[in-house]
Amino acid sequence: MDEMPKMPNYTPEELMKMQEEALKKAQETWNKLTPEEQAKATAEAQRMMEEEARKHQEMMDTISRISAQSKAKETAQDAQKPKFCPNCGTPVSGGKFCGNCGQAL
Repeated sequence: MDEMPKMPNYTPEELMKMQEEALKKAQETWNKLTPEEQAKATAEAQRMMEEEARKHQEMMDTISRISAQSKAKETAQDAQKPKFCPNCGTPVSGGKFCGNCGQAL
């Protein structure tokens, strides 16, 4: 199996400097754009953010739907479990056998 290349270890200070340099370069590049190019880039960035927000909402909706289905299934399974032992009538709270008489539930 191929080994993953080792990532360099940067100090927080080095990372901060790299971030500052990247931001400075991005600002310089932005400043070189014409107003029309800036407007186009801004519109594209907005479109991309809206698309990501839509995808995120779809994922959250899917998670909610799956969670609701799982809860409904658990509720249905709980409703099918006996509340009392069919042999001795002792209240039961789960398990496969009665804790009082050992009867299979």
